[in-house]
Amino acid sequence: GISQLEAQLQELETKDKRLEQENLQASSNRKNQIEEVKRNIAQFEKQYDDNRQIKSPHAGCILELTASSGSVLNQGTRLGSIQVGDTSSQMVGVAYFPVGVGKKIKPGMKLQITPDMVHRERFGGIVGTVTSVSTFPVTKQGATSLVGNAEVVEGLMPQGKAMIEVRGQLQLDSSTPSGYEWSSSQGPSNLKISTGTTATTRVTVEEQAPITFVLPILREWSGLF
Repeated sequence: GISQLEAQLQELETKDKRLEQENLQASSNRKNQIEEVKRNIAQFEKQYDDNRQIKSPHAGCILELTASSGSVLNQGTRLGSIQVGDTSSQMVGVAYFPVGVGKKIKPGMKLQITPDMVHRERFGGIVGTVTSVSTFPVTKQGATSLVGNAEVVEGLMPQGKAMIEVRGQLQLDSSTPSGYEWSSSQGPSNLKISTGTTATTRVTVEEQAPITFVLPILREWSGLF
């Protein structure tokens, strides 16, 4: 009868609403799947661009390239080195000393830095002042992270022994060709000091008047103690 028809109608309406809900859920799932695919595509495109082009996170001047065009590179391969920041800013000298010597060096001591291509006997060295001394010995890996070139570090730290890192401020002098003050001359006329220049560093750890070296001999000769 009528009651049976009403029950069937209600059942159909319930089924229709359930189907509609299922369709909405399926549509939502499809949208989520599409968005997930889009995100994956965007991620792969970014990864492709990152791998296709090598970009430095810092602006600077290229000092060295160690890879040639067409080379196949693995992730983490060193490509070269750059000087970050203002290339006209004052440079800092960094030197590595054996632990026994380095522990005697203190901030404020005088130093001389002679670039390897300069004859010290003729030009002396660039005058400077020690600004910092590492509290603990620096490992080869630590030095490489600063210098950026493992081969250069090999020369700075023979046999890979831990060393004391000393940093110094170079004294500027606008009247010299290099722009720095030299200990015994104006320095070479054609020398341009740039980041990465290797040099020999000498630090004055103690100053004594000549008489202090003579007195012990006089005491020995005279028998005075």
